Amino acid sequence: MSVDGFVKILEVKRYSKNTIDSYTSIVKMAGHFFNKPLDRVDETDLHRYFYLMVHTKKVSYSYQKQIAMALKPYYREMFGQSINLELLFPSRKPSKLPVILAREDVQKIIDKTKNVKHKSMIALTYSAELRVGELISLKISDIDSTRMVVHIKAAKGNKDRIVPFRKRRSTCSGIIIGNICPNIICSRGKKEENIPRPVSTNC
Repeated sequence: MSVDGFVKILEVKRYSKNTIDSYTSIVKMAGHFFNKPLDRVDETDLHRYFYLMVHTKKVSYSYQKQIAMALKPYYREMFGQSINLELLFPSRKPSKLPVILAREDVQKIIDKTKNVKHKSMIALTYSAELRVGELISLKISDIDSTRMVVHIKAAKGNKDRIVPFRKRRSTCSGIIIGNICPNIICSRGKKEENIPRPVSTNC
């Protein structure tokens, strides 16, 4: 069975694009590993595959879980098979403290960035606490400077959300972004010499 059929099923079930891309990539990778149709791969083979990924490839906790979450619906939807992969889920997620940049560190990054568009992306990401995927999908129309909020559409879990600007940082972001492009923040191909310089980059 083709991966395209699996994609269509996930689209009908309204999985997010990121999830579909991730699941199809995992299925293709498993197919390359076994070098045979996956309907001829049983649970014992899959256990061997997981062992390789964890102990040889050293995949992360999250990716190990994602492999199981991708292959299970693939077997169910494409072959009508119910495979037990729950026992291959990591038993405990490692607990790590996040790396938090001080305001001064972020300012140094912004000051060191020469490209005006890149500077605006960093400032906006910091001021509104955006994910990378949210930033690259953002449009100018999603920014409400009156209410001081950003409308994030189809974010993680295919959910919309509203995030506020930090008041002390929003002016910087607004000045830079307003001078970069009329529609999509992360548009490509803009020549920097044609872009008006921001009044300030002091967040």
